[in-house]
Amino acid sequence: MRQYPRGRVGVVILLVASFARSQTETAFLEAWRRVETSAPTQRAAAAREASDCFLAMPGASERERNLLAGIEATAMAERWSVVLDLVADLPADAPRPRTVAAAHLRAVLEQQGLAAFVAMAKQQLRVSQPATHDVLVAVEAKVAGLAEKAVRSGDIANGRFVFEELAAVQPTAAYRLANLGLCLRQLGDSAGALRAYERARAEAPADLDIANDHGLSLRASGQLVAALQAFQRSQELDLLRAPEQRGRGPAITNLVHLVAVEAKVAVADPLPAAAAALAVRPDATMLKRLVLDVGLDRLAASPTAPQKPVR
Repeated sequence: MRQYPRGRVGVVILLVASFARSQTETAFLEAWRRVETSAPTQRAAAAREASDCFLAMPGASERERNLLAGIEATAMAERWSVVLDLVADLPADAPRPRTVAAAHLRAVLEQQGLAAFVAMAKQQLRVSQPATHDVLVAVEAKVAGLAEKAVRSGDIANGRFVFEELAAVQPTAAYRLANLGLCLRQLGDSAGALRAYERARAEAPADLDIANDHGLSLRASGQLVAALQAFQRSQELDLLRAPEQRGRGPAITNLVHLVAVEAKVAVADPLPAAAAALAVRPDATMLKRLVLDVGLDRLAASPTAPQKPVR
């Protein structure tokens, strides 16, 4: 503890120190009010100013009184390592507002990576699922990318957790269910993938990409007729789009692939639609090759095809 001289000089020094502390605390409280009332475009700058004011407080009592708001301001300023230091100053048994818990979780992701983030998220889910999901949504692009890498590298539990929790966020979003379906398909959980895609299609029946991905999952599980129906629906939705967007959907490639490799599946001739799609995107190499293969197979099977001479 800092020692001050005794006597009149000591009293003066104490008064000056107290005044300085009150000034810095007042500056922080005013800066924090500006954060709360600022426009979204100005909030980050206001948060940095408030964080600066909080970190400049010389007295422990002032910092303790304002610690929760200081953590929030510092998190809004994206000073994640400092957030972790400030959270460590909180008493272990102190209640943590939802915003502070969210700031802590976000700081763990930014500073310590996916595994630490998932471990803390599991703890916070037991306290507040909505608060945990708020953080997941706020960092969705980053955490989903990390989860995808985790699945590919063998860290299946952490990657799967992220996609499952994102899919559980309310209100339900079809694309999150589809992302879970893709994750489960990559992990070999065909039944789980199909359930996720079915829910996604129920949420977004007019989404041609989800219909196509559902078809891929059905095809992988051996349900060729159902896969055909999903691809056909995706293709129908593609043809319903505006002329400048039409022909760019993925399903036509999968329909032609079914014709090329699955002779037992009865498919309406997809080649006219494939030709229209190639006119829009002539660089679609896979579609071009499949169309060529189907054309050559049909030519070879034609009764009028040239026969080899008999010797």
